Amino acid sequence: MKQINLNSSKMVALGITLAMSTTLALSGCTKMSTSEGQVGKSEVRGESSAQEESNGTSRNPNVSESAHHAVNSIYTSSETIYENLKAQEWDKASEQLTTLNTDRKTLKSSSLGKGSDQYVEKISHDLGQKIAKKDQFAAMEDANQLTRAAMDLGEPVPAKLTKELTLLDFYGREIEIGALSKDKNKISAATRDIKQVWKSLKPAIEAKSPNTEEPAKFEHVVKQLEEAKDFGTYKDLSTSFLTQVDSLESASGGAGSQAQNP
Repeated sequence: MKQINLNSSKMVALGITLAMSTTLALSGCTKMSTSEGQVGKSEVRGESSAQEESNGTSRNPNVSESAHHAVNSIYTSSETIYENLKAQEWDKASEQLTTLNTDRKTLKSSSLGKGSDQYVEKISHDLGQKIAKKDQFAAMEDANQLTRAAMDLGEPVPAKLTKELTLLDFYGREIEIGALSKDKNKISAATRDIKQVWKSLKPAIEAKSPNTEEPAKFEHVVKQLEEAKDFGTYKDLSTSFLTQVDSLESASGGAGSQAQNP
């Protein structure tokens, strides 16, 4: 379960940065076969100020509670939409997008939404068009980029899930999209980013749980990704990778440093 804690210092550059990275990511997408989803993995939960302080984070006092909730809900809805699309559940994806757009309007009316909402609005609009056309891979990419947008609007509470673990989920989905759309460049780029994030995250997990075997298991999956040759193997490994990220989360208790985005 993930919760996003707002970080207003990243707001100004968010739209430009993510829009540039998404332009390349959205090319070459076509339709795919269904696969098993993980709907319900994310859930919006409230945390008290005392809990946040004990976890080493604090909310921006200048941002309303409704804006905090909107960012959490956008993340949750985006992840759910991704899983709906993977299963070709078009009606469910469309319904969830309606919920997301309601939260986006709440975000837009807040002080946080100034500037940062422009990217969220654009990508959610594009996502709606791709759902209507049943353009599966492109829609999945948009949904995944919206999870990244919500994450960059805030930072996860460490006791639940660190930013690095959230990024690993994002890149795991990128590998899954690349495998299904047969995009080797996307897979290679995501694998490089995973290694960069892992370099920051591994010491924190090992310090939190020195006897856990999960880091070694995770590194084994990453090595398999680097050695894989066919897209079927990449698809299987993307599932293993996302499962292993969940295992890292359990092993670490959400521990980890707040790394900068790669």
